[in-house]
Amino acid sequence: MDATTMRLWLNQSAGTETVCIIYVPVPQRFRYAICYCQLIEAPAMSPGTIGYNNQAKSANHPYTRMFKSLKTQLEAMLVVEEQSSEEDKARAANLAATALLIEAAQADQNFSDDELAIVEASLLNHMNISREDIHMTIELAKGELDNSTCLYEITTVINDNWTLREKIRLIESLWRVVLSDRYLDSHEQHLMRKLQNLLYIPHSEYIAAKVRVKNTISDS
Repeated sequence: MDATTMRLWLNQSAGTETVCIIYVPVPQRFRYAICYCQLIEAPAMSPGTIGYNNQAKSANHPYTRMFKSLKTQLEAMLVVEEQSSEEDKARAANLAATALLIEAAQADQNFSDDELAIVEASLLNHMNISREDIHMTIELAKGELDNSTCLYEITTVINDNWTLREKIRLIESLWRVVLSDRYLDSHEQHLMRKLQNLLYIPHSEYIAAKVRVKNTISDS
């Protein structure tokens, strides 16, 4: 089911006639978010139509004013939920990318200070993570790696939220990590090829990123 429904019935004090229903669909993914609010007459009218009974037609009717105010509040809640959702997605993608950088640094069984510095620089310059949050992000990413059963889970989060350009920049950072000691062992090479495929990086972009990093290292 795509939505759950909350129904609120208000009855007249001197009878059983129902004044109206608030029909609020809530997407399953955001169970506590409010998508929209519609005022409908019940029970004859079906969800999706708007109407009032004779008691509530006036714009100055207490119920009318109350429901307009409630509708405005619910719509404002939706805006907040959507903003929060986008922030959560960006945070999850950054965490996933950090996890891949750490995986690359650990591929040769030696997470060096140089590799850590490259990871931190990538977080600071490419993901706009503040210096104060870098250590916490790295620790959370390590936990993400420990809890993931495969790299596909992590790369899916990135594929769902990042553009190809952003992923190419990530693959370049990954090259910087594995080539920081100027040597690419078999485990690092296997990991890079695997990440190229999982992140859907075109082979030409994959090689170009490697060449750019190698040229930078040669010039340093």
